[in-house]
Amino acid sequence: MLLPLGGCDPGAPPPVAQREVAAVSVLPAALELRAGETAQLAAQANDAAGQPVGGAEIEFASGTRAVADVTRDGLVTATGPVGSAQLRVASGRAESVVPVTVVAGRPQALNLRLPLPATAAAGAVVDVPVQVLDAFGNAVAGVQVQFAVQSGKGRVALPVVSADAAGTARVQWTLGAGEQVLEARVAGLAPLLLRTSAGEPGLAAPSPTVASPAPGTPRP
Repeated sequence: MLLPLGGCDPGAPPPVAQREVAAVSVLPAALELRAGETAQLAAQANDAAGQPVGGAEIEFASGTRAVADVTRDGLVTATGPVGSAQLRVASGRAESVVPVTVVAGRPQALNLRLPLPATAAAGAVVDVPVQVLDAFGNAVAGVQVQFAVQSGKGRVALPVVSADAAGTARVQWTLGAGEQVLEARVAGLAPLLLRTSAGEPGLAAPSPTVASPAPGTPRP
């Protein structure tokens, strides 16, 4: 049997035209992730009647990849820094935007923010600021830091302090006499030991000292 020019069978039904994508629906519509976390987006291309358009290609892109990146399959990764990003999910001329907020991850380090005096007078009050950080160096707010005098018969104004928006927990340490050791601790982390020496009342404090982790524990 001869076919008309173009190779079309006159008895075959006409090809079905591809429906135009009118909207892209995405779930979840917004994300909040801790630094380093991932989440999967599910997207669907719909026509003007709200019906799925089979075979429609969907593209994912991030406007701020340094904060949140996304793969071609819609897997989102909070890459490290805290901040916000917008993810574009598009099919043809239709698109949706997914806002992403990245917050600090779980505590991974406890550091002394300022050096302590190497020596001070017995009874002197020393300001002790420590900072809680996540694995990417972001400040972690709201974490409870416990302070306890380990040596020297000094005292602290508060045994537990919550880290502020900058991840800092600050306590006033009144020194006793002789070698002074103050422990700062966050649940799940190695304790941080803060050391100084207290002499007779009125002794000057000419030089700083730094904190060290507890013996046998890695430095945070």
